Amino acid sequence: MSPTPRLASNPGTDVLTSLTSVLPDDKEFPNPEVFDPDQFLDESGNFKKSEYSMAFSAEKRICVGEGLACMELFLFLTTILQKFALKSVVDPKDIDTTPAASGLVSVPPSYELCFIPV
Repeated sequence: MSPTPRLASNPGTDVLTSLTSVLPDDKEFPNPEVFDPDQFLDESGNFKKSEYSMAFSAEKRICVGEGLACMELFLFLTTILQKFALKSVVDPKDIDTTPAASGLVSVPPSYELCFIPV
């Protein structure tokens, strides 16, 4: 039985990860080039965790602020949804979700929303 392979560790070496190398995997995401939030939901509409989606990294290098970031995002979005009705400036059928720039990174297009106080 051979030992588990490990990456060489050199002090002072920066390790950068690129999530764009794993997110377009058509085995995990059926249509990776199209914006489809439903690909992160299971059959009953609940969020399904995926090893391919690691916004806060993984294992020993996981971000210690993940819990705080998720809580802040939850509070921010629920406050907006409680105090405002969101309305698209254009008909939702006419919204183009094609990235504005693609290459090293994909840049989402700009959108305009009206925040109507409730």
